[in-house]
Amino acid sequence: MAKLITSITLTLIVAFAAAENQNAAMVANCAKTVTVQSGDTLTFIAVTNGWAAARDLLPLNPGLDINAIISPGQMICVAAPGLTPAGTPVGGQPKGSPMPSPTTNSFPSGAPDVNPQEQCIKTVKIVAGDTCFSLAVSNNFQGTQPGTKLQSVNKALVNRVVDCANLPIGEKVCVDCYATPNIPETSNCPYHLANGCKRTTTIKAGDTLTNIAMSAGLASLKDLVAINPGLQPDATIYPGNNLCVLV
Repeated sequence: MAKLITSITLTLIVAFAAAENQNAAMVANCAKTVTVQSGDTLTFIAVTNGWAAARDLLPLNPGLDINAIISPGQMICVAAPGLTPAGTPVGGQPKGSPMPSPTTNSFPSGAPDVNPQEQCIKTVKIVAGDTCFSLAVSNNFQGTQPGTKLQSVNKALVNRVVDCANLPIGEKVCVDCYATPNIPETSNCPYHLANGCKRTTTIKAGDTLTNIAMSAGLASLKDLVAINPGLQPDATIYPGNNLCVLV
């Protein structure tokens, strides 16, 4: 009986949290919205639309709780007049910025105006159950030993030694960055999803990049790489990696 009561209580809490964000309003002059897809997070929505962090969406969505649940089908405002990522016109690329090559580990058009010398562009707080591998994979590190790559970029960019055998709960770790020729370790940065991505998929056991591209209706693997800048088609992918499949 105690377990049943606990289960019902948790269900009500989750339902209340979801309802709380469902009721969040958007600014009246919102210029661009996205529809939440299964697996989306506010951080993902913010970063893929040019913002640095989930909290940047708050002025666009009064009442939004960045710690509460978002649900598929919910609408989130990501731009409004006077409220767009620095240097990024709504629906376009920063003025005067060349389109990056699909092989570079940066966003295509609409990339956030981030100084390359501020390389760490996203941190997460370590929670119970996290591992270097899970943190790396959920943030799109690929190739062999993603956890080791996570350690490498943290040491190079924020001078932090990440002890994968003893992750300190509550502390932050860098999980996203841009590749820059000045810092060789940034070749270990994860790939990114295209800015304005309309649909994503989470890699499952047995998936291949070619099969994902075909299932999404893309003409070739090359098209998948083009909308996931920095994705290495010959490197290992893992269940839990996320991919953009429609822009």
